[in-house]
Amino acid sequence: MFAGSAAPRAAVGVRWQASAPPFGQLVGPKATAHERQQHQRRVWQPATTPHRTTVVAAAAAADGTGDELEMVMRGGKSVAVPPELAAGLAPLAAACSVVDVAAVARAVAALPLVRQQGVLDHGLAVAAYLQGLGIEQAQLGRLLRRCPELFSRPSEERAGVLFSQLMRLGLSAGQAADCFEMYPQAAGMPLFEAAVAVLAPLLAAGSKVAGRSGEQLLGDLLKQQPGGVQLLSSRSEVLQRNVDNLLQLGLSEEQQELGADRQLWVKVLHRAARVATCSKVTVRQRAQALVADFGKEETLRMQLGLMQLLVADKPAARQEWRQRQGRSCRQKAADDPVYMVVRDVAFPAPAKFACLVQDAEAWLSEDSELVGSSPSFEEFSKGLKQLPAWQRLWADAEAAVAELEQQLPPELLRAVDETAAVGAEDGTG
Repeated sequence: MFAGSAAPRAAVGVRWQASAPPFGQLVGPKATAHERQQHQRRVWQPATTPHRTTVVAAAAAADGTGDELEMVMRGGKSVAVPPELAAGLAPLAAACSVVDVAAVARAVAALPLVRQQGVLDHGLAVAAYLQGLGIEQAQLGRLLRRCPELFSRPSEERAGVLFSQLMRLGLSAGQAADCFEMYPQAAGMPLFEAAVAVLAPLLAAGSKVAGRSGEQLLGDLLKQQPGGVQLLSSRSEVLQRNVDNLLQLGLSEEQQELGADRQLWVKVLHRAARVATCSKVTVRQRAQALVADFGKEETLRMQLGLMQLLVADKPAARQEWRQRQGRSCRQKAADDPVYMVVRDVAFPAPAKFACLVQDAEAWLSEDSELVGSSPSFEEFSKGLKQLPAWQRLWADAEAAVAELEQQLPPELLRAVDETAAVGAEDGTG
């Protein structure tokens, strides 16, 4: 039965038995060492967990037990997740109703060593504090996996301070937790007060809502955009510099007197809060491009129109627009809006930015109702009529019309009145 397969092996002096492993497969201690060596040579492949922790494929344990160690990226390097870390985090994971302790271990292992130890030392107390604020278990578990740094210091030094500051802005505990889920880096800030001191007065100056303080308006913004907590993580001097540059978008003195710059800034802030992180040079270049292309008189009108096209999610905004037009969400058309996101404004090369603005301007000019019906533009128009300079021009124009009427022959005046009456009847006047 085995004669055919045994012949080649006999030729090379290898004995083979029916019960032996296949030819070429090592047995005994050498086989174990060989398998371990092959396992260690396995190429690591990056992967991403649902909670955005970059994981490198498992590597062999250093003790030769054959157990696999998960790897994560920390400081640009791949590091192993120690098995004892998961064991130490098990009570905290249980307190936060997290079943996947390995996921918590991966998230914590990506922190610096001192913060890892901080989670082990203070995590349970922080979890109890957050539960006391009313945060539900499901959200507490998400917060632990998304923002473990929040659990790495005593609550009175970090979580308690930051949550109380956000809640003073009008956020609930759950809404404050949303902010850290969206932007975990905010947990690295000891305080938000400096940024609040810059943003709150600005929001108050640009708001038309009566009876709302700047702090309350900032809280409203964070409720709408939890990721806007990134603004509060900026140094006050950097934030103030960027705000000042964003307010200088080629507006005339009259427009600035109206507070149009503040209105524009607030509109930008509510559409895409990250725009406040644009660099000084970038903002100035973009502003100069707008002014050079459209002229100062058209700058505000164009900005207010363009801001309507500045969205957080291009595909979602485009689909929503197509639905309003009664079209399929996937049905492309030549008249689709040219939507922009913060990255389009802050990061592309000047030539690409210029093309983007030109495309948007062309689309706006084809649909002038979009700009003319803008609530912000209507507010600006109303405010413009309250300016003394505007009122003087209007009075001069009315006086000129009255003087002209006195100089016109009576029959021509009657013809003008008749034309106006006909226009009023057919709706063309």
